[in-house]
Amino acid sequence: DPDRLEQSRRGDIRAFLELHIEQGVVLESRSLDVGIVTSIVGIRRIEIVFDGEADHAGTTPMHLRRDALVAAASTVSMVRRAAEQLDAEGADYFVATVGILTVEPSASNIVPGLCRLVVDIRTTNPMLTTRFVDMLDRESKSYAQGARVRRTSFDTLSDGPPVACDPVLQDTLRGAARDLGLSHADLPSGAGHDAAFMSRICPSAMVFVPCRAGKSHAPQEWAERDAIAAGAAVILGAIKVLDRSLQD
Repeated sequence: DPDRLEQSRRGDIRAFLELHIEQGVVLESRSLDVGIVTSIVGIRRIEIVFDGEADHAGTTPMHLRRDALVAAASTVSMVRRAAEQLDAEGADYFVATVGILTVEPSASNIVPGLCRLVVDIRTTNPMLTTRFVDMLDRESKSYAQGARVRRTSFDTLSDGPPVACDPVLQDTLRGAARDLGLSHADLPSGAGHDAAFMSRICPSAMVFVPCRAGKSHAPQEWAERDAIAAGAAVILGAIKVLDRSLQD
């Protein structure tokens, strides 16, 4: 019964540990065996639509064009520039990307009349997201005005908060790595994971293992068998400790 979904919440889980490839190159580049995840980023996605006017690319004078792609292109550049600025502050993890850009009518001889883009924003600090979205809102409005087009949409498609991994579980995982003689480092996760959702009902933490060139969700994704085994051994060592220490 979907109307009673909240009543299905479990209360018998003492801890959740997740093993995953890093999906990045930090462990591989530093020749580290495992990473202990400190936090999982929050992810917000913003949709922006610029509405101009489709016209003939050869017969419409430049000063009369209402090119939606011009505003969108400026916005894409701004996303990169602002993300680099916030990342350079160094205190927290921050990245942003325009991964979707659609142009209509999408023909070489037509001035673009409509552009839609989706901005993916990821950070461990919600205040940085707020700052970035404020900049994005202000600047995209300005770009629309400069290109003589309308910004008809600035909508939040999804917004998941960042999650800090449980400090006790992190320490337990570090101890297990040390006991096994494995090199390790603390890392934030720039991708979403099951552990973020499980943290709503129990303490959660993660172990990363290296993957080739940081590739994931692609045919090139690869983790060495020994790397996977090392991560599993850390999880097992932590489970043994937690089994003795966590009370019902």
